[in-house]
Amino acid sequence: MDTHTLLTAVRAAAEMPERGELADLLTLSGRVALVTGGAGPGLGRAVVARLASLGALVAIQDLDAEGCHQLAERYGPRSLAIAGDITDPASVSAAVTRTVSAFGRIDILVNSVGVSNPKPFLAHTLDDIDRSLDVNLRGMLHITRLVAENMVAAGTGTVVNVSSVASYEPCTGSAVYGASKGAINTVTKYLAHELAPHGIRVNAVSPGLMASSRHVELVTELGDVPGALYPRLLAECLQRTPLGRPSSAAEVADVIAFLASDAARYVTGAVWDVNGGMI
Repeated sequence: MDTHTLLTAVRAAAEMPERGELADLLTLSGRVALVTGGAGPGLGRAVVARLASLGALVAIQDLDAEGCHQLAERYGPRSLAIAGDITDPASVSAAVTRTVSAFGRIDILVNSVGVSNPKPFLAHTLDDIDRSLDVNLRGMLHITRLVAENMVAAGTGTVVNVSSVASYEPCTGSAVYGASKGAINTVTKYLAHELAPHGIRVNAVSPGLMASSRHVELVTELGDVPGALYPRLLAECLQRTPLGRPSSAAEVADVIAFLASDAARYVTGAVWDVNGGMI
């Protein structure tokens, strides 16, 4: 880069006008979001709720058809229910096509769909491994590629992926899940690099122990079962969390909404820890 080009870039940044109120930068009014796994009882629904509350039009994609339609009824014409399987290429393509047809474009993609099947690595079958990689990674790559094509044409957009603390903090029972989430971290950085020239930002959030109704059920069912893995795994995560509690899904959704907004317009290629300081 020559000195003139460098000086022009620095001067342009230094002379940027004031950005206004933070509340104005956080608004998503009029923007179109596609949320995969959006009808999920934990993070998916929390993301849909937060994006909708900030003014976004939200397409809700999920395998749970009934859950999709019930959630869409709650938000009325500003939402769209898209039942489908993230591992099915035709279903993924239809989700993108239906969103663009209904709302005209896609400004925000949140890849929150995911499956976890905690068990020791040697107990995993090939089907277990294939299922985790198909849902957590392959499906995410497919829908992101299709959405990115639309964003490139528009010259703008933002993608937020959902990773996990399991991608870099080993714990018994999460080897396959952690591997799929580690791949998401890598993909996030690569896509941020490749898509930045097209005005597209790509980031990820990495939740730690996040409370859910499913966790309550499992601890209730298995808490007194000798050798049960899941309660032991949750307890280990909690003991390693300095804040001393799990997060709520809403707390993670808040960070996703921030990354999707103009308040984070200089943030890309980042994997944000939302893990209570887990060590």
